Amino acid sequence: GLVPARILSLVPSTTEIISALEAQDSLVARTDFCNWPPETKNTPSVGGFDGKTISLERIVAYKPDLVCLADVMHNHLIQPLENLGIQVFMSDSQTMEDIYQEIFALGSVLGRQKEAQALCDLIQAQLEEAKNLVVSKTTGGQSAPQKVYWEVAASPYFSPGKDSFLTDLLAVLGLQNIFYDLPQSYPQVSEEGIIARQPDLIFFPDYNSLGL
Repeated sequence: GLVPARILSLVPSTTEIISALEAQDSLVARTDFCNWPPETKNTPSVGGFDGKTISLERIVAYKPDLVCLADVMHNHLIQPLENLGIQVFMSDSQTMEDIYQEIFALGSVLGRQKEAQALCDLIQAQLEEAKNLVVSKTTGGQSAPQKVYWEVAASPYFSPGKDSFLTDLLAVLGLQNIFYDLPQSYPQVSEEGIIARQPDLIFFPDYNSLGL
């Protein structure tokens, strides 16, 4: 089929991939949360991230050939867009493997297979480098993976669970998320629960840079 000339993305991670594949010139609109790379802010926004707040009319107003959606959150938009003859790309990445597949799938849709291969090679090389760094920094050369508490939000506390991309990413780096066994993607956890699981390392978001 034809390579889409006008892309509208409702998914921050997909917006980043579009840019990394050097197709950002085709991006006609994004969400408020699509804020990376920094020049993305020059692209018009259709509003928040939640699918219920974004109207079909606003999307169609940008005359997109391709709309990038997040699975579950934006499923109600699939049929109306397809009925209008607009191509849809679904994002549903839970693991690193999913992300590589998404990069290749998007590269294929955008006619940028070469860039997709280069991007995946780069990510794999960076992860390998990070893993070696983790191993070299681990004190006492202990074989058990260091246990990590990754704070997604505080008051109340949320952390990645079993189905989260972050849990998979930590495992790829040779680290173990202390809440890897909790069934949700981002379960709410308690201070007592965090302490009881005795993390070796704690990651906090930079709340200042998030503008919170």
